[in-house]
Amino acid sequence: SSSQEVLEQFWTQNSWTRNWFPKNQWRLYTGISDLKPYWWHKPYEQLVEFCGGEVWNTVARWVQRNKIYANRLTKEPRARIRVGDTELEFHPHPNSNQILDRMNQRRLELGL
Repeated sequence: SSSQEVLEQFWTQNSWTRNWFPKNQWRLYTGISDLKPYWWHKPYEQLVEFCGGEVWNTVARWVQRNKIYANRLTKEPRARIRVGDTELEFHPHPNSNQILDRMNQRRLELGL
């Protein structure tokens, strides 16, 4: 059976969805071979191939780091935000600081 037939069987067997989603449009199957590429896809592919993966990784790393550090939560006084090639840590309001404060307070109370 063709993909279009399978899709039609699905819609027939699940016609109850019309009651829940009245504006839902049944659609035709579109195969990947039917899709038309954008006009810029060839020059883009050539640029990606020419620069190689390491260049794009470097650009992506730079953009991501700038975006992370521009976030206001990274500027919180006790925030633990670490961004590296081997570690990503996002704790803008870590509980460990509060627990450490309570432990230190309890030590003082106990005279330790």
